Amino acid sequence: MRTLVFGLLLCSFVYADYTKYSDINYNLDKQSEKMNTLDIYVPKQISKPLPVMIYVHGGGWCIGDKKRVHHKATLFTDEQYIFVSINYRLSPFPLELKNKNRIMFPDHPNDVGEAIAWLHKNIAEYKGDNEKFFLIGHSAGAHLVALVATDESYLKRYDISTEIIRGTCALDTAAYDVAKRTSTAGGMFFNAFGTEEENKKYDTWRKASPSEYADREDGPMLLVTQKGQEMREQQNYGFAKLLSNCEVYLIDKTHREVNVDLGNPQDTTMLTTVVMTFFQRLR
Repeated sequence: MRTLVFGLLLCSFVYADYTKYSDINYNLDKQSEKMNTLDIYVPKQISKPLPVMIYVHGGGWCIGDKKRVHHKATLFTDEQYIFVSINYRLSPFPLELKNKNRIMFPDHPNDVGEAIAWLHKNIAEYKGDNEKFFLIGHSAGAHLVALVATDESYLKRYDISTEIIRGTCALDTAAYDVAKRTSTAGGMFFNAFGTEEENKKYDTWRKASPSEYADREDGPMLLVTQKGQEMREQQNYGFAKLLSNCEVYLIDKTHREVNVDLGNPQDTTMLTTVVMTFFQRLR
């Protein structure tokens, strides 16, 4: 069955057919100076409102861009999703651990929540169904989609329930327990979530951890991570145990390949099939 699904997907990739709406400002607070933007990819042939796939890029919470979607826009629009890729405020790069006013948690998930709220209000104009959202993210973006899907506060501030998120796929993150990870990783994590001193003052490491909020009531999740990476496997399986509807898929790929090979017609592994089977079952 999965082989058949993958074969059908490969056939469809050659004929990508969508309209892209670029650099749309999703800032709901018109008094704010931040100018966060998103891109919307809409299939040209639409007969009814479509589910919405929202992608959050990675990059250590300090680099990356919504434009780098690789094969995902074609993959999801060919399968009749509205595909959205968002930017969010980034922590400084090079790192600025002494800068007390730097962009850091909770700026990143606050922006993701705001983007979802904007889409909930406006996506119907692009033929999207605002009650059928799906989330997918890679690396830092995987941490963010897992956090927003489990901590209802990021959507609740806009009077939106996490129930509109029908499913979440996290591609290769080891930041479900941010407190545990930051205490050993330092550097980039200090930059994004606060130094030890900042954490003592604001409790940011715990608050940024999806594992702090995950419970049996959360929606379905698929966690994809590298096979043979002990720390990553521990983080993923540890998070999955907190949920009632969660799959962990281990794959023999690098951190980069887990992202760029999704939807790649030249990739002969089960990555695309597993991810698409998960989402198609939920829609």
